[in-house]
Amino acid sequence: MKVKYIVALLLALTFAQGFIIASLKSRTIDEVSFHLSSGYHYLTTGRWEIGIHNPPLSATLASIPLLFVKDKSTFDKFDRGSVSDYLNGKPGIFPKRLLLVSRLVPLIFMTLLGYFVFLWAKDLYGVQSGILALFLYSFSPNILSFGSLITADIGGVLFIFLSIYSFWKYIKKPTKKTLLIAGMCFGLAQVT
Repeated sequence: MKVKYIVALLLALTFAQGFIIASLKSRTIDEVSFHLSSGYHYLTTGRWEIGIHNPPLSATLASIPLLFVKDKSTFDKFDRGSVSDYLNGKPGIFPKRLLLVSRLVPLIFMTLLGYFVFLWAKDLYGVQSGILALFLYSFSPNILSFGSLITADIGGVLFIFLSIYSFWKYIKKPTKKTLLIAGMCFGLAQVT
C-alpha cells in the first residue's frame, strides 16, 4: 500500500473520530460564552475586548460560520444562563448545529497537526516512523478530546508545532524562503 494512502486514511480517521466526538459532546462552559462570543464580537466590531487574555485567531476562525446565519436571535446573547445554571446542568440556549459547524475549525487544525507530525517524524527517522507517529497521534485521547472543542488549545498546539518544525527546517537549510516560512509560522503561533 502506498504511503500517501496510509497517511490519507489515518488523517481521515482522525477527522472522523473528532467529528463523531464533536457531534456527541455537549458544549463546554467556555466554548460559547467565551470563545465564540469573543470571536464573533471581534468579527462584527473589529475590537478584541472580550477574550483579551487569549489571542484572537482560533476564536475568530471558529466564529466565521456565525456570520452566515440569517436569524441572529438564535445566538444573539450567546449565554443566557448563569454559572449556577451550568453547574446544575441547565446551559443557555445555543443551537447544536451551529456549535458543530464552528467545531469544524479545531477539527481541521487537529487534522493538519497530524499531517505535520507525520512530516517531521518522516524527516527525522524515515517513512515508517512517520506513519507510526501519525498512527499514535490519530488515537491520542488528548488530541481527540481537545481537537473537537472550540478553544485556543489545538490551534495553539498546531501553530507552535509548526513554528518549531519550520525553524528546525530553517536551521537545516538556511534560505530566505525557509526563514520567511519560519517567521510566518511563529507569527501565527503568537496570534493563536
